[in-house]
Parts: sequence; structure tokens; C-alpha cells
Amino acid sequence: MDTAVPATVTLVEPASPIPADRISELYRGEIFTEETARVARDRIHWMCAQCDGQRVLDVGCSQGIASILLARDGFDVTAIDTHPDSVAFARREFAAEAPLVQRRLTLIEIDLASLPEQPGYDTIVLGEVIEHQVRPDRLLRAAKARLNPGGRLIVTTPFALHPHPDHKVSLFPRDLVEFARGIDLAVTKLQVDGDYMRCVMVAPAEAGPQPDAAEVLRLTEAATLDSQQRLFSRLDERSEQLKKKTDAVRITQRKLAEATASLEAKVHEHAVEVKALRVTHQRAIDALRAQHVQALDKERQNVREAVAKAASSKELGQAKAAHERRVRDCTRSSRLPAPRRAPASLPSPTSGRVCVTTTIGSSSAWPRPRRPCWRRSPPRPTGSARCWFVA
Repeated sequence: MDTAVPATVTLVEPASPIPADRISELYRGEIFTEETARVARDRIHWMCAQCDGQRVLDVGCSQGIASILLARDGFDVTAIDTHPDSVAFARREFAAEAPLVQRRLTLIEIDLASLPEQPGYDTIVLGEVIEHQVRPDRLLRAAKARLNPGGRLIVTTPFALHPHPDHKVSLFPRDLVEFARGIDLAVTKLQVDGDYMRCVMVAPAEAGPQPDAAEVLRLTEAATLDSQQRLFSRLDERSEQLKKKTDAVRITQRKLAEATASLEAKVHEHAVEVKALRVTHQRAIDALRAQHVQALDKERQNVREAVAKAASSKELGQAKAAHERRVRDCTRSSRLPAPRRAPASLPSPTSGRVCVTTTIGSSSAWPRPRRPCWRRSPPRPTGSARCWFVA
């Protein structure tokens, strides 16, 4: 059954500096340790088991796990919270439930003081809520004003000191009893389990017996002793863990020192090897440079000798060419035909002289020109020539 929201209420989504509670994720074991998740599940199951009647108001529902469990058990649940991230998460969780369960769930982003101040709920649940209030008694009084006669007010809160950035007060069992008396409620159940107190208050006060001071004191002392024992056990565990980690750190430091010394020795060895390699390398470079210089000098000498030899060969070739020209000229001259005697019948123009006639113009008597140049070359003489010799 849905609860109407007054028209004067304005729903806003302020940016809260306090991170949203993650109780649904813790309930499923998705965060923190398995032991922490188990303790949270036990506390939520205890709250759900204390609910009575039909209509339940879950104040500070956070991610909505308790409201979902109650709706699955058949209760009509109105879940309210002021943290926008928590409300958004709860809305997604509610939408994932079966349609029948969804019809039993009503989610409102609002605080308790903004709800109609009139009875209407058989059970009001305040799971880890009052420690966030500067005046927890005012929140309990506002919850009682909306509780039906004979209804139940279920409260869970951290026992004593529980450091948290948004925790305003540290509470003891005596505080819960005094809060109940101040608003005319009877405390029917009061216990401390681990780090949390569990309390059931019933209206009116005559509905059940109130615990006396001695009982409250015994409960507080027992809870304090149990808390101290658990704290010392945790200290012992943490001390043992710290000792193991300290030993591991020392072993690691020793291994690190040994590894550092080994690395330094290797670095020194490598430095010596590098120095020796540099000396060897320099010597090899010097030897190669000397060999190269010698090879260059030898090559220069060979080049000079080759140049001189080439010059001699050129002179020899020139001399040989000149000799061949002379031989060719002599050979050409030796091919001229021998002179013939003049016939006896040839008259001599002058007495005492001999006239010799020879034939010139033979192809072998004159060298052929290397190229045709008829204009510059003289015409070949043909016919006969007469030479006169004195007798």
C-alpha cells in the first residue's frame, strides 16, 4: 500500500559529501570481508524477524535490502531515504524484483519529518540511523508519532565508539533505555551483538517491562568486555600480521642488499672489462691505421713506378712509331722501278751526254693519299721523262 506524500513537500537531490551506504552490496558479500558480510546479514535478518503487523516504514532504507526482504515476506513497506545515490540504487533493486513484490514496495526520497505526523505504521525500522543524528531522541519521538498503538520501533546502532565521518554520537545501552522512557515506549528487547546494539521498543510503555538499571549495567559491562576482547584479539592478529610483514621486509631488505652488492660487483667487473676492451680496441685501431698508412705508401710507390713505366713505354712507343714510319718510307722508296736505258736511236741533243728515259706515274711509285683531297694534291705525272747525264 502506497503512502501519499504531502503536497508541501519538495523532493530535491542535493549533492551529499558523505558517500552512500553500501549495505546491499555488503549483504551479498560483494565488498569487504566475508566475516563483515556475515555480521551484516545477521543484523538485517534480526531486524526483519522483529517486524510485526502489516505496514512497515523503513527509515534510512539506504540501498533497500531490508525493505526488499520484508516485501518478500508479505509486508507492505514504505522505504524512505535522503541520499540520492542510495535512492537511485534502491530504485534499480526494486525494479528487479517480481511484480508482486514491487506492488508491496514504495520508495520515497524524503526525510521522516516530512511525512504526515499521524499513526499509520505497525512497525518502524531505524537500522543504523540514530547515530547520524545530533539529537537521536528527536528522531525517535518523530518515529513514535507515526507508530500505531501497540506498534514496534526497531533500532540498531553501533555500540560505544565507532569512528565514522558522519557519526554524531556514541551510544550505550543506557542511552537507548532513557530514549524509550522519554517518549513513553517500553524496551522489550535490548542486546549487544558484536559492535552493534539491538533494541525493540513498543508503544505504549505499559506494553512490556522496562529493564532496570542493574540489568542495563550488566549488559553494558558484558558488551564492553566482549568488545575489548575482540579488540585485543584483533590487535594480536594485527600484531602477528605486522610481525610477519616486518620479517618479510627484513628478508627482502637483506636480499636487496645482497643483490645490490652482487650488482655492484658485476658493474665493477664490467667496468674493468670495458676498460680492457677500450685499450685493446685502441691498439687494434692503431695497428690498422699503421697497416693502412703502409699500404697507402706502397700504393703511392706503385703508382709512381707505374707512371714512370708508362712514360718510358710512351717514349718507346713514340720511337717505335718513328722507326716504323722510316721503315715504311724506305719500303715505299724501294718499290720504285729501275731506270731503263735509252734506245740507241734516240738522238742526243748534246754530244757527250746520255739521255735516259723512264716511266713515272706508276701506282706504286706514289703513296695513296689517306683521304681524297684532289684539289690540294698535285696531279700525278704520267708519260715519260728524260734525264740527262754527262758522259
